[in-house]
Amino acid sequence: MYLHLKQCGDFKKKLHEKSRAIIHLRVHLPNMQLVYFFDDEEYKALERAALRNTMLTAWFALNRADFDGNRYLYADIPKHFVWKNNKWERRVQLGNRIVSRFYSVSPKDIERFNLRMLLFHVPRAKSFEELRIYEGIVRTFLKRRIVLGICWKTMLRSFLGTMTPPHALSAVDRLFRDLMCLDVTFGGKVFVLGCDRRYILPVAVHANKTAIVETCLKNSPL
Repeated sequence: MYLHLKQCGDFKKKLHEKSRAIIHLRVHLPNMQLVYFFDDEEYKALERAALRNTMLTAWFALNRADFDGNRYLYADIPKHFVWKNNKWERRVQLGNRIVSRFYSVSPKDIERFNLRMLLFHVPRAKSFEELRIYEGIVRTFLKRRIVLGICWKTMLRSFLGTMTPPHALSAVDRLFRDLMCLDVTFGGKVFVLGCDRRYILPVAVHANKTAIVETCLKNSPL
């Protein structure tokens, strides 16, 4: 975020200034952080990466060591701590002008996408394993997020739309039956689908009008 100023003839005056500091936070699965290396130095780079904290693993370490610091979400950490020497150090002054941003993750990267969603809502996590545990059971990040009921609408928007064919809705039904361990429609969860199903028809390559209409979401038995 920048505030642009007009040039007033004096070249010593600032043409622009930064109004906010943007801190980007990476999200990665266990032992799957980005590692940069030169040619023929892959093993050395991996050894260094194994001994060095990332922003995320340093947040876990902070939650284990700092009782006062473990009340913050991962997204809020940059406002209270500064990233220095591969660890989070407490700020002398509160970072009111700090804006934190998570790097985007594709929903197709299922586990990392759901880890990212959990980090928006779960504070005080001390490890990847603790993020996955619920009621004493170790789950995947996807199952943990669904059990907590986080962002149902966000996930459904990535699955469903006006052009969605019936088999996609059936796939969602099977997914929730498996996640909730209940052999009932959508695993017992209530789904409200609201859209004009006549607005856009699904794409059916080389199909006639009848075949296209048959692929509409309205024709799903669900």
